[in-house]
Amino acid sequence: MKSIFESPREIPFPSLLLPETIKDFLGQPHLMGEKGFLRGLLERQTFRSMVIYGPPGCGKSSFVRILEKTLPFHFETVRAGEASGGDLRKSIDRAVSFRQSGQEPLLVIEEIDRFTRVQQDALVPVLERGDLKLLGLSFDNPVKALLPPLASRLLVFSFHPLEPTDLNALLEKGRIFLEKRQRIRILIEHGAQSILVRRAGGDGRKLLLTLEGLLAGKENVDEVRIDAAMIRRMEGGT
Repeated sequence: MKSIFESPREIPFPSLLLPETIKDFLGQPHLMGEKGFLRGLLERQTFRSMVIYGPPGCGKSSFVRILEKTLPFHFETVRAGEASGGDLRKSIDRAVSFRQSGQEPLLVIEEIDRFTRVQQDALVPVLERGDLKLLGLSFDNPVKALLPPLASRLLVFSFHPLEPTDLNALLEKGRIFLEKRQRIRILIEHGAQSILVRRAGGDGRKLLLTLEGLLAGKENVDEVRIDAAMIRRMEGGT
């Protein structure tokens, strides 16, 4: 299957702002800070099979993007909610074929906790033999949903909701990007910025989509000033 970043023409706005390097990653200082375990793996260009779980918009997709940019691996992506047992087998075989040609394969499984027992069973021998590395992604801690033989072969890490500092930085990044894309000046009043960050609830994707929504239909103006009243109007208030 294609990478989650090989998108059709209309790429969602948050995907356009995914980080390209480790230093651009926002959030998760316990894992991606200067002495964080995951950061250390990336800096050494190595990887351990693992599961990362956390709420929407906390940086899981950003982490995968950095993996793709940092590691000289072949990436295969499977969406557990859509893949049949045959689909998984094909992805495994394709990944292993790259190992035979000298490139380390990494299998990314979205919503890994939705895999059936049979699908999970298929992963155990390839991990046991070292045929590939695995990265499982989930919204909730998937350990109870995984078979013990599979769970015992995976490290488990928790991603937390983004902190206000990270959300403010992401909002500024989004503002600058949209200024260039729409060729307008975008001003966000301090009170409006606080509202946007608070209502995002730690979800960076939600924050960016809200910002994009506020600018819908504003292509033919020179300047947009986002204030609290504008946010209320978008949400259906007065």
